[in-house]
Amino acid sequence: MKHLSGAALDEHRTFVGMQYDAVGKPFTEADYDSALRTAFGEPWAGRVRNGYPTSAFPSPALAWATVITDRMWARGTQAMHSALARHVPVYAYEFADREAPMFLPLPGAPHGPGLPACLPHRPGVAGGPPYTQSLAPRRIGPVDYHRTHHLGFWSRMP
Repeated sequence: MKHLSGAALDEHRTFVGMQYDAVGKPFTEADYDSALRTAFGEPWAGRVRNGYPTSAFPSPALAWATVITDRMWARGTQAMHSALARHVPVYAYEFADREAPMFLPLPGAPHGPGLPACLPHRPGVAGGPPYTQSLAPRRIGPVDYHRTHHLGFWSRMP
């Protein structure tokens, strides 16, 4: 038995976009601060904001989408892959084509556009670390999923 699964580099952008940008309601700095406090509580909200300052993103909406992508989607995906890899070969991918056609006017490689590339053959070994393949244009190959999504940072949070 083998396991194939993955996520998108910008997984949560679709969901933030559908709630805000696509309906003409910009996600503001105030919304970002409120969302951080609601999601993580006062002590952690500041730490997350320091790790994901809005100045590092084109907008507060994209900062928030990245926080949730990394915290929820990437962290959960990596945990699942690590648990499964103890028992079966895991073939993981990250959809990273930020220019793929999308049904909403949102930047990035979000949830929804589909999987336009196939994984090259790579022998998997049960008990080994999960291997994640990036599906980025002109750069299909291994990706350090842990580093890309700041999973070391998230592993220190409850």
